[in-house]
Amino acid sequence: MKSPISPPTGGFAEYAQELLAPVGRFVARRMFGGQGFFMDGLMFSFVSRDVLYLKVDDETRARFEQAGSQPFVYEAKNRKQVSLNYCSMPEEGMESPALALPWARMAIEAALRKANSKPLKAKRTAKPRTTSKTKAPSEPTGAKRRASSTHRSKAAQSSNSKVLSSPSAKVASKTAKKSLRARSVKSTKLKKTAKLPKQAAK
Repeated sequence: MKSPISPPTGGFAEYAQELLAPVGRFVARRMFGGQGFFMDGLMFSFVSRDVLYLKVDDETRARFEQAGSQPFVYEAKNRKQVSLNYCSMPEEGMESPALALPWARMAIEAALRKANSKPLKAKRTAKPRTTSKTKAPSEPTGAKRRASSTHRSKAAQSSNSKVLSSPSAKVASKTAKKSLRARSVKSTKLKKTAKLPKQAAK
């Protein structure tokens, strides 16, 4: 794409900077083969084809046109004439920095109005983080209940078998068996002694 701004010849860009010097400190940057002039990040002027252009808007355009300024126009791809919000420095302003100063100030004011008219981007507010809720333990289902019950009964049987198979359990079992035998022998003797008086009576 062909640049709408053409480079200046000779020392015209340096001369344009001398004319604009009274407005204060600004920065010159190469752009599209030409040179743009920026103050506080805002472009208020540029040089193309040995012409110094200044920023205009609805408030200042008429004053530039009355002073004989020409708008900056370039031809687009479709051969359509495109006009930007820039007008050439009036002839009187090209004579000295003092005469160029009021026009340069109007260009800076137009650039500031343009920047202030742009809507500010709303900052995104961070959404509050939601605390994760701890779920209450769910009640076991029927199958789980049966499984846990079976597991407990098996565990009880296992513990009982371990107790019975221990040495102390074996000794206790033998002692209990002897005690039962002694009781049965004693009860048999008592029965026999109870029958003796009846036989004597006969």
